[in-house]
Amino acid sequence: MNIDTRSRIADTPLAIGKIIDAAPISGSQIRVVTLCALLLFFDGFDTQIIAFIAPSVSAEFQLTRTQLGPLFAASIVGIMVGALLFGPLADRYGRRMIILICAAEFSILTLASAASTSFAMLLALRFLTGLGLGGAMPNASSLTAEYSPKRRRATMVMAAFLGFGLGAGVGGLVSAWLLPIYGWRGVLIVGGALPLILVVVSYFALPESIRFLVLKKASADRITQALKRIVPGFNAPAGARYTVETEGSRGMPVTQLFRARPPVATLLLWFIFFATLLTNFTIQNWIPTLSHDLGISLEQAVLIGTLYQMGGVIASLALGFPIDKFGPFKIIPVMFAAAVPTIVLIGQVGAAVGPLMVLTFVAGFCISGGLNCSNALAALFYPTAVRSTGSGWALGIGRIGAVVGPIAAGWLLANNFSMGSLFLIIAIVPACAAIACIGMSIIARKVNYAEELD
Repeated sequence: MNIDTRSRIADTPLAIGKIIDAAPISGSQIRVVTLCALLLFFDGFDTQIIAFIAPSVSAEFQLTRTQLGPLFAASIVGIMVGALLFGPLADRYGRRMIILICAAEFSILTLASAASTSFAMLLALRFLTGLGLGGAMPNASSLTAEYSPKRRRATMVMAAFLGFGLGAGVGGLVSAWLLPIYGWRGVLIVGGALPLILVVVSYFALPESIRFLVLKKASADRITQALKRIVPGFNAPAGARYTVETEGSRGMPVTQLFRARPPVATLLLWFIFFATLLTNFTIQNWIPTLSHDLGISLEQAVLIGTLYQMGGVIASLALGFPIDKFGPFKIIPVMFAAAVPTIVLIGQVGAAVGPLMVLTFVAGFCISGGLNCSNALAALFYPTAVRSTGSGWALGIGRIGAVVGPIAAGWLLANNFSMGSLFLIIAIVPACAAIACIGMSIIARKVNYAEELD
């Protein structure tokens, strides 16, 4: 589409969102989504591999079930801190720079984790790795949203988050292949080395958000050149000025979340992330170990964990269009409600490998799919000036649940709770998340939560 603005009055501001929305999706936009998806692929890979290597790590360092909880939680605590820290920094200094810093950080520290000589050293390095993992995710989703036209925004954000689920799932397949040959250290070396290559590629190929450039008053020439790369045929008159609908934030970024949207809606969004991540990380971290404890072989136990991730991947593929068409508030509660009986049944089937695989896949579809929908909701819910802060804090608060869940599960198991009792307790959490999402939707009707990002 040839968008010619030469006939406009020179001092009339050009709305960035309307320009992007009027144009077809370009190769440059696809490149942004692809790079963000690849970054999230390695984010998911490095986040999840600890669950797959846990039985081997436990054997080497002679860990108890109580100690496995902190091992699962160490990187999650780092992820929580990273999300809370790097979201506001990206709203101030730019998505691109923070994404590159975070990706380089988690790559290098994953490599360093392979050299751990003690359990304490591994815990410390996993925490530090989590800082970069937590910072990369909300900024990748924000950058994707800000390069997407409104009509396909949820689909493109979900496509980027597809990378996270694929990375987590591939982590299981790679672990099953490498563990018998190179041990758990070899898995960490692969998880650290490959994303470093992507960091180098992204340094040259990943652009800054155009909307962020406008908010930070970059030169008109720089903005025009950026638009030309994603909108073929775009021309602007001499002296053109650009605008986005949202003003830059003033004061502390976090307080802006409660000014930009109803405060109760933000608190409910935080609870949704808390509940979803508690459920997600408890299941995905413990299911390989618990399956192995039932007498299932290590290879099959890793495959069961991988199927949980693959369920989330399929959900990401399937749910983008329904969210764009019907909105996230009509999809997310259904996903969480469907997860409840599935999770209960996982704890009841014992060592029946076939049913356990099917139920774990369905649980992954519902929980990981619901989480990805929630990520899209967070990216759509807040205006440009505080989008990374909004996504980062939602994920950061949610990580509290991701820390609490695995540790609490380890404590319950150490106190002789059965697998059936554990999963019955876990199933209560997504039921509460579904209720919270319905409540948030009622409040959000009072505002245009999917505000046009121009």
